[in-house]
Amino acid sequence: ASNFVAVDGNTYTADITPDGTGDITIDVATAAAQDGAGNDNMAATQAVTLFDNTAPTVDIQGEPALVNSTASYNVTIEFSEDVTGFSLADISVGNGSASNFVAVDGNTYTADITPDGTGDITIDVATAAAQDGAGNDNMAATQAVTLFDNTAPTVDIQGEPALVNSTASYNVTIEFSEDVTGFSLADISVGNGSASNFVAVDGNTYTADITPDGTG
Repeated sequence: ASNFVAVDGNTYTADITPDGTGDITIDVATAAAQDGAGNDNMAATQAVTLFDNTAPTVDIQGEPALVNSTASYNVTIEFSEDVTGFSLADISVGNGSASNFVAVDGNTYTADITPDGTGDITIDVATAAAQDGAGNDNMAATQAVTLFDNTAPTVDIQGEPALVNSTASYNVTIEFSEDVTGFSLADISVGNGSASNFVAVDGNTYTADITPDGTG
């Protein structure tokens, strides 16, 4: 405390300078002063002020890594503490748009994100989009990124000979233009022959042995 001023016989003022984050408490103990009859004062009820200069953080949650249509998906935007002033306009979406903004509670908000088309869909919440109870602006969120991909993978069959003269097996490679899942031996249709010894080399490359049935 500093700059103590006696305003009149029962009123006094002082400046309080906080040291740092945490509760700032002010006390006046018993017998700090006496009235005209010599009676000591009673202790004051402690005055408490919270010192808070910590910026709220914000986290964008629930975005898928990959989508293949323009159907909307829902994300949650969660602040580290209750804030005010946050609205739909504070959600910046690249290659898409936000709608259906809902304030779930003081620190949790949701919105629907609708992709525009192929490419990265980005979601940002900038610095100072909202403020906590002490007036501190939020920090910027880490950008949330979702890849929009509605391009069908292509597939190429490689290594087949132009001509064979026996029913001996030969090996072919089946290569997709990108990693795929769900591909199996049953997906290889062979006319006048059969496939066996299916091997997944990696996410986009597979091999199989082809055994001819006969002439044709």
